[in-house]
Amino acid sequence: MKKNRTTYLLLLSVFVMALGGCKLLRSCSVLPPASSSAPSESEVSTSTTTSSEIVKTALAAPVISQEGENKVVWEAVPNAINYLISLNDQEHEVEATHYTITQYGSYEVKVLAVASPTSDFINSAYSNVLQINYYEKLPAPVIDKQDYKTIYWLPVDDAGSYQVYVNDVAYGDPLIDTFAFSIEGFDYGVYALNVTAIPESGVAKSESALSNTITLELINPATYHERLVITILTPATAFVYDDISFNHELKEINDGDISYIDDTVVWSVVAGETFVEKNADNITYKAIAAGMVTFKAALKIDETVFATKEIAVKARPDLDLTLAEYDSQNADANRITFDAPYAGKLYYLLADAVPTASEIISSGTQVIVSEGENTFILNLGGTLGDEVDVYFVLVCMENDINIGNSEVFGLVNVPVKVIPVYVSTKDELYNALAANERAVMLSNDIDITGWVQISTAFTGILDGQGFKIHGATLVGKETGLFKTLGNKAVIRNLVIDNVQAVGFTGARNAILASVIEKDATVTFDNIALTNIYMDASSEGSGRSTAAALVAQYSSTSDTLTKISIKNTYINWRFDIKRNTQVSNVGSIFGTFVSAAPDALTLDNVFVDAYYTGNSNNQAGLIGQVGGEIAMNNVVVHAEKFDGTNPGSLHGVDFGYLHNTVTPVINETNSLLVSYTWNKLAKSDVFTLYNSVDTIPALVKQAIVDADDSKFALAEGVLVMNLLSKQFRLEHAAVTPILSTYLVVNDKVVSWTAVDFATGYEVYVNETLVSTQTTTSYDLSSMSPGDYSVYVIVLGNGYDLSNTQSVNTVSVTIEEVDLDPLSAPVIVLTGTEVSWAEVPNAITYQVYVNNELVQTSPNRTFSLTTYTYGEYAIKVIAIPNEGDYLPSEPSNIVIYANKFEVATVSDLQTAIANNVGFISITTDLDLSTYVTPSVIFCGVLDGNNHDMTNLAITTGATGFFKNLGDGAAVRNINFVSPVVTANGATMAVLSAAIDTGAHVEISNVAIINGLTNSAVVNSSSTQGCLIAAFNNAADADMQVTLNNVYVDYTHNITRAKVQNNNGAVFGTLNAASEKAVIINNSYIKFMIKGWWNNAATVIGNGTANVELNNTVLTMDCADKNAGSSNIYFDSGNKSMTTTLTNSLFVSDSEASFKGTAEGAVIRTTATIVLADLEMLVTGSIGGWLIDTINNKATIIIAGKQYSISVG
Repeated sequence: MKKNRTTYLLLLSVFVMALGGCKLLRSCSVLPPASSSAPSESEVSTSTTTSSEIVKTALAAPVISQEGENKVVWEAVPNAINYLISLNDQEHEVEATHYTITQYGSYEVKVLAVASPTSDFINSAYSNVLQINYYEKLPAPVIDKQDYKTIYWLPVDDAGSYQVYVNDVAYGDPLIDTFAFSIEGFDYGVYALNVTAIPESGVAKSESALSNTITLELINPATYHERLVITILTPATAFVYDDISFNHELKEINDGDISYIDDTVVWSVVAGETFVEKNADNITYKAIAAGMVTFKAALKIDETVFATKEIAVKARPDLDLTLAEYDSQNADANRITFDAPYAGKLYYLLADAVPTASEIISSGTQVIVSEGENTFILNLGGTLGDEVDVYFVLVCMENDINIGNSEVFGLVNVPVKVIPVYVSTKDELYNALAANERAVMLSNDIDITGWVQISTAFTGILDGQGFKIHGATLVGKETGLFKTLGNKAVIRNLVIDNVQAVGFTGARNAILASVIEKDATVTFDNIALTNIYMDASSEGSGRSTAAALVAQYSSTSDTLTKISIKNTYINWRFDIKRNTQVSNVGSIFGTFVSAAPDALTLDNVFVDAYYTGNSNNQAGLIGQVGGEIAMNNVVVHAEKFDGTNPGSLHGVDFGYLHNTVTPVINETNSLLVSYTWNKLAKSDVFTLYNSVDTIPALVKQAIVDADDSKFALAEGVLVMNLLSKQFRLEHAAVTPILSTYLVVNDKVVSWTAVDFATGYEVYVNETLVSTQTTTSYDLSSMSPGDYSVYVIVLGNGYDLSNTQSVNTVSVTIEEVDLDPLSAPVIVLTGTEVSWAEVPNAITYQVYVNNELVQTSPNRTFSLTTYTYGEYAIKVIAIPNEGDYLPSEPSNIVIYANKFEVATVSDLQTAIANNVGFISITTDLDLSTYVTPSVIFCGVLDGNNHDMTNLAITTGATGFFKNLGDGAAVRNINFVSPVVTANGATMAVLSAAIDTGAHVEISNVAIINGLTNSAVVNSSSTQGCLIAAFNNAADADMQVTLNNVYVDYTHNITRAKVQNNNGAVFGTLNAASEKAVIINNSYIKFMIKGWWNNAATVIGNGTANVELNNTVLTMDCADKNAGSSNIYFDSGNKSMTTTLTNSLFVSDSEASFKGTAEGAVIRTTATIVLADLEMLVTGSIGGWLIDTINNKATIIIAGKQYSISVG
């Protein structure tokens, strides 16, 4: 025992010594740190021998395996106190025999068993190595659709393929780029289907969990008849004459998916075939008699599957409802009680004609009813007339299934209970109508002098009870006693007498109403408009459309309009006293256009109309007409006396026939007569008689004998008896028109206007010198001499004959030789123009840009209110007439109100806002400039500054989009601008010139301008200054270039010919006498590549050009063999060029020439001193010649350009 103890102590001493510095055996380690490296082969052995012959045995190495996705497990190693697990060579101490990886990643895993340092064992070797890939799972797919054989799932992000599981077993290889799986071809049976998502290669994720489960079944066709059931859904009741439309349902007894099975059935009648007949489609049946019918539905693919159903065919039920009177003010009085033959839905509809059942159902009011007795309140709402027609239909229900409709039942001519408001004064009448009372009745005649129009829509009844309203004068626009007549309005039993509408300031003028609402039902009955007068005297547009009754109804989309005019007499006169025509004039309507069927009915209507003056679209009945019109017993007597400006569209019947809504006239017993007016718009419908004496007796008798006729014959004269009055169809008696008296005042003869005169003829020395409607004639402009003057007052040629003036007057014109006043001399100081007094001047006319803006005795004019722009001011002195002549215009002063800009943003904004005068105060880098889409009409003054880095890349643009009339570009240098031809009509300065524009370009330089054409399509017409102007009929446009320098290259690299290329214009077509004027300018153009039509001035077009003291150079390089038409002035030679002291220069092609005669053409080497001297001749501030150095120089926008002797 003692020896053993000593041995143990010795071993312990050795161990302690080893801890003190000797080599530490791994078997002596208690636990290595987590970061220690794995033991080497030399450190791990099955036994260890010390110098004291101590032998230890290595523990057995664990055997590890993977459990699940991220768990490592092993059996316990005998004598091990714990374990070291290595994850990618990172060690972790564990006591259990398992380890769970918690972070996603890819791991190389191994484990060793750790021995106690006090034991007879040392640590084991490492276990086997596992490669564990533990990644986040992809989301499980979602199977969102299916049919009987196929499932469909939604794609999963990061998935590269999908594994299908059939009955929990993976089926086949994973599917790539496929999101559906079919069991077609599988054996009949039931299949549970799932899908997992597998990560795409390179995605650090793991396969997903299983998707939702979908179960599909492939049913054996041999068992169809055993598992399929047909249910016939057709209602058990049908009505005679209804179609029986069949409906069925096919189901599987276990509610399986049988959507793939053809569920078509074959219908047949197995009993009661005499009560139905097959329709033409051979599918449905029509019930033709009451009785019981049995139908059979057999599955087409297996007729052993069938069902039958018995259907009772019954007579269509009738309804029976009663209502003695409809009370719009007491809903409870409108209760209706009736017996319903079936439960269902009762619909009712207010209608003017019998509607169909479907119309009642779609537009009517619904009431839910039960079988048997029901009570409901009829609510028609809205505005009603005297009577209403209401139509009903019952949608019959059986077991909540619609089995058909009842017969349509109508309650017609149901009187509407109305409590009238009686009125006896103008105020009472106005208040009642303005309040839109349901019925307004007159108690006596009412004077309505001072009438104010009813401005709201009137929808009630105005019943005059035979009384009259009279005395009103209507003035302004949209005149009428009413502005608007609305739905259900009724005007009846009323005389409107001695009412005028005059002094129109707008359109749609009438006596009764200006307009009628769209889709309205309006009735006029038993009314007379007598002694009605209207005139149009105010000049101006928009004052057309006039009538006695209603000015206008116009709609091309209405469907319900019903306007009835019956038992109506209209007697009126309309004098057009202005020179401008009045359009759309008629007695009934000025304009009537309606798309509704049978929109207008005229019955027993007598019109007696009298028109004078300038009109168009004028007629006895309707000025402009479109739509369906029924006319019965209509008599029209209309006389028309044209003024000096008559229109062409008129007729006794209608004026203008609408070109969209075609007039359709249904006429019976209509009579048209006129002594003065021999025109019909619808000569295929009407006969026109030229006097009452020529009307056949049978025609008049037919009118008298018509049903409910208001006409009669009195001693052979056709008369209308209405409202206790008789209105006769007869010619008026002819009487001389009143005369007038002439007076003379300072060579002007004047006279008093004569009522109803159609005009005046002025005779001077027995010669007719004027036919006019005004009442004065000025002789002051006539030559000196003595003159005798009289006037003929013109009647109408119908009932008023012409009359000469009461007196003749004499006028003497003396010869006078007058001197003009001295011209003012004007001075501009700041914003004020002033001038000294001109002797004998009484006033001064101030012109700004040639527009008269002030006539005043003042000798100053302020420009403080003038916005940014450039203004030319001149003044003319005006004397007393007869003393002197007006002066010549003064000198002209220029006032420039400048908007200064110093940034590209401000410049761009100013151009976009079309500021009148823009002044640039510094050089600008235009690399951020975007062309504003505006027609610029102002002045742009660059003050000789440089504009750099301009890049044009958008089609149809330049620095400007378009230059308009008055635009001026001055004193500016565009340095190295580049146009990238991405579209047609592009330029450095402007893509276009506006129609009729006068544009000035002065002291402007384009230095090293470049256009690159590389795009194959849509890039033709490129210019340097302006791309295009195309209006061959424009005789006004003009572009003037003063002191302009252009150095421009067009580089064409596209594989397609480039058309229309120019340094001034790419294309110009204009008819102006001088479309382009170029003074004192130097324009150089180089073109490269494949072109057609190229020139320094105009690439292509037809125009007139003038060149003065100008040098044009034109050269080409890299010329494609297909290039054609290259010239100095015009690429296609179709213009006229006028030359003065100008020179053409080209080094590259001898065939270059210009269209101008006498053009001097040189190469650079052949220029002589005489050429340069020619440039200087006649120059105004342009070229300068240096005879010492033999060169001519021009200074443009602060820079100098020269051309030298060769």
